Amino acid sequence: MQKLPNHVQVHKVFGYFLKKAGVFPKFRKTKYGYSTFDGVWRLFLDTLTITQTKSIKLFNGYDYDTRSEESKYMIVNDDGVIKIKFVLRKVY
Repeated sequence: MQKLPNHVQVHKVFGYFLKKAGVFPKFRKTKYGYSTFDGVWRLFLDTLTITQTKSIKLFNGYDYDTRSEESKYMIVNDDGVIKIKFVLRKVY
């Protein structure tokens, strides 16, 4: 992964990504980067990764188990073009 150019404002990249994901791009600055107000989407500035965490319910007998699913994306500089690539999905 190449470094992003200094002039790139990462929070604007995050806002653009959220719009494309169909999310109203209202977010706030945090200790680690940026987060949407509901905490579902997060941008980590140290790793330039975006994560989405959501709860999912799985039927197990007569009960529901709640688990969380995390999707991870990475902001990369691909030959001078800023791209966001899907990296992995985990269920906890």
